[in-house]
Amino acid sequence: MEEEGDEEGEEQWDQIWNQGEQDYVAAAGSNTGGLDRMALNDNKAGMGNLDKERINKVIYEMSKGSKYYENEQRKEEQVKAKIAAQHKQIQSFDAREIEKSELQADAMLAAIEEMRDFSRTIVHIDMDAFYAAVEMRDNPSLKNIPMAVGGSAMLSTSNYEARRFGVRAAMPGFIAKKLCPDLVIVPTNFDKYRQVSKDVKEILLQYDPNMCPMSLDEAYLDITQHLAERKNFDAEQKTFRTADGEQRMFGVDAEDVVQEIRFRIEVKTQLTASAGIAPNMMLAKVCSDFNKPNGQYLIPFNRQAVMDFVKDLPVRKVCGIGRVSCSMLGAMGVVTCSDLFRKRGLLLKLYSAISFNYFLRVSAGVGSTSVQRGDDRKSMSTERTFAEINRPAELFAKCYELCEALVEDLKKENLKGKTITLKIKTIKYIVRTKAHSLLNATQDVQLLYSTARDLLRTEIRLCSPEPLRLRLMGVRMSNLSPASKSSDTQITIHQMLKKSRGEQKLPFGAVVSGADRFLSFMEQKDPYVDEDLPGANAFPDEVPHTSTEKDNTEFICPVCDEHPEDCVDLRTFNEHIDLCLFHTNDEKKEEKVEEKGEDFAFKCPVCCVVLKSPLDSFNAHVDACLNRSAIKEILSEESLSTPRKRSSGASPFPAKKPKTDGRHTLLNYFKSPK
Repeated sequence: MEEEGDEEGEEQWDQIWNQGEQDYVAAAGSNTGGLDRMALNDNKAGMGNLDKERINKVIYEMSKGSKYYENEQRKEEQVKAKIAAQHKQIQSFDAREIEKSELQADAMLAAIEEMRDFSRTIVHIDMDAFYAAVEMRDNPSLKNIPMAVGGSAMLSTSNYEARRFGVRAAMPGFIAKKLCPDLVIVPTNFDKYRQVSKDVKEILLQYDPNMCPMSLDEAYLDITQHLAERKNFDAEQKTFRTADGEQRMFGVDAEDVVQEIRFRIEVKTQLTASAGIAPNMMLAKVCSDFNKPNGQYLIPFNRQAVMDFVKDLPVRKVCGIGRVSCSMLGAMGVVTCSDLFRKRGLLLKLYSAISFNYFLRVSAGVGSTSVQRGDDRKSMSTERTFAEINRPAELFAKCYELCEALVEDLKKENLKGKTITLKIKTIKYIVRTKAHSLLNATQDVQLLYSTARDLLRTEIRLCSPEPLRLRLMGVRMSNLSPASKSSDTQITIHQMLKKSRGEQKLPFGAVVSGADRFLSFMEQKDPYVDEDLPGANAFPDEVPHTSTEKDNTEFICPVCDEHPEDCVDLRTFNEHIDLCLFHTNDEKKEEKVEEKGEDFAFKCPVCCVVLKSPLDSFNAHVDACLNRSAIKEILSEESLSTPRKRSSGASPFPAKKPKTDGRHTLLNYFKSPK
């Protein structure tokens, strides 16, 4: 009986899987060559009733063989592997396990129901085709024709005329031109977009001082307090004028207030906005897309209205459920929010507690009712997509541009941060991030750029000798705190050494201290930094460098067995060895070892010790000798530049050597013989 029950359970879940897989494949489209990721994502206002079959065919044909196609193909294989693993995991469950999970899910859902709150009125404001609308406003010839903002590599947005052809944001420009040959593509102008965004935010702050901007073109507001105060407004406070001077008075309920907000935005910016009004942020976000463009939608504030709204709502419309999650859910038959409840037993077994809890909240239409304050933000970032750039100077210039934009945003929000993250995307669509945390929070553009520059330089060197070829770069600042909050300023090693030597310039020929010598070495030109780049030479050379005379020593490179003419001292000789080792591949090294044998001896040009060791070990020995000799020379010069005073009654005989406690100090190390 137990075996029959197990077989029956497996057959039941196979039926569930097969039905879900059929629904998923049918929804994905059939003209993308098996790449469901490349199918048109019509989850955007103004993209209804499109010929998806034709559009998907164009996308596939234009993308095949490109880096974009290869990247999507790789990601598609990863998703298929996850779906296969999910299928295998589902087959391991029996009906009794699922029933038990459903009971647990029902208990969790009961707790979520107690959290349902209808006391707050949340509004989500979303500007309509923002970048495109700004460009059309400033250039009327772009109105009523298909246009987009971005470049041939990637589009940032498109107007509603272009969307009728399937052109949308995050689509390569060359594919968009194939879909719509008459498409006009305008380059981005973020300075202009930021100014318009500032004008919009000034209006929104009058309705909620704690409103939360999510980007340049959207924000959340909690207008509950404003609605309570509005009941006491007189007619003048609710009356506003159009650009032609016509007066318009608004009412006191939530829909009237949102109409007033949208009216004032249009009068001030000549741009339209759409809005969603709901009991929580999740639903407000979905509602703002319902009557786009230039519209608004309100969900009645009662449980039945909310449940009716989410019942047939596609999960792909919900913020937080992305493309991969949609694919994973679709493969098991979850397409709408009501399906999340129907498959709650399986979802509890398959997903983490955090993900499952979110799915349950979505199925019940329960979201956050607390609009996050600006000073509670976890991070701020800025990123740009562009045509391929690979020259270090261009990469550093783009990095500096992003840092400037990010600092401007931080200052507007009166914030500073400690952790700096660099995000890059290569032409092969491989995304990498690197982060570094500072000792103290900052909003200084030079400190931000120098940190991001070092992270970028690391990526450039990792690719060497090949160039780093990028199509996207971003900089993020996290661990935010109010800029007004006092904190100690982090002192860099350069600033510390500059402080120790003072700001006074030394005359030529003056004795230079060890700190100055070290700083001069640190200030030598970096081959990865363009001198014309802002901030590239953050610490200008204040100490004149004395010319280095070539001595009589002949240096013979142990790698190439040649006498390099450009080696005038030990430092340049060591650099030559580094270059030789870098350009010598493993095969040549093995041939050299076989030819000379394991007992081949190298003579150190610094300490004259003969070493029987591999080239790498010998080079490390030379480095150690050079460092030791250089520092010893610096200390020696400092001691000579500071004459010792001798008292008149001093003994002409040398003082006795003081006893030591036997510890290995830095001074003893440099005083020891070679």
